[in-house]
Amino acid sequence: MTLEEVKNYLRVTYDDDDGYLTNLMQVAEDYLVAGVTDYLKKKENDHFKARAEIVKLVIIQNLYDERYMMGQALEMNYIVRSMITQLEYGDVNV
Repeated sequence: MTLEEVKNYLRVTYDDDDGYLTNLMQVAEDYLVAGVTDYLKKKENDHFKARAEIVKLVIIQNLYDERYMMGQALEMNYIVRSMITQLEYGDVNV
């Protein structure tokens, strides 16, 4: 996933947040590495990788949109949690 892909997904046209978005890209990747058993191995499968990329974009959007809610707990929505569960337990070939 590239910074440009993330910016297109978020509809961000300016460069001011590029550093922040780059950090969020790493946070989203780390979130999945920590939350999905054998994530890096599973990611070698193109079907799994495509689904994981969508999950990362949703995580990035969630974190980006909620960045000004300082002091409040951020919780991933039901869809993100469901998608991560599918990455964890689903068939990587589907």
